[in-house]
Amino acid sequence: MTEPMRLAVIILMSFILVFVPPVGAATRIDSVRVWPAPDHTRIVFDVSGDVEHKIFTMGNPDRLVIDIKNTVSKTNLRALELPPELIKGVRQAARNQTDLRVVFDLNSKIKPSSFVLPPNSQYGNRLVIDLYPAAQTVQTAEKGKPVVTKR
Repeated sequence: MTEPMRLAVIILMSFILVFVPPVGAATRIDSVRVWPAPDHTRIVFDVSGDVEHKIFTMGNPDRLVIDIKNTVSKTNLRALELPPELIKGVRQAARNQTDLRVVFDLNSKIKPSSFVLPPNSQYGNRLVIDLYPAAQTVQTAEKGKPVVTKR
């Protein structure tokens, strides 16, 4: 192998090692935000890449469980300002040696929903969890009559 060819191979290998993430590299949770809206609470996990997740609730005591595949967290979730009327605490642990489990201990039953958002000009990848009160009712009108609400 000629000297210029060897130099080109070394530069190419260095580029690959520096700029290409290894296969199976874990996604990171970089930060978490909580936003209490009038009708629900939103929890946003800012993540370093695409995430695959599963959410479910458990009872006795009420909990929300979020399993996030191939993810690690260096974020101190206990430092989050959580709405005390809904969430009493949070904890996290490694699961299956590669996944992350986040558990929110709840003060009441909820209806969770989740979705993933791609990066935009302000934020990177995000996992969004919305928590709706389980007792929330939807007003419906009698047939042919509008629903009237007071503000």
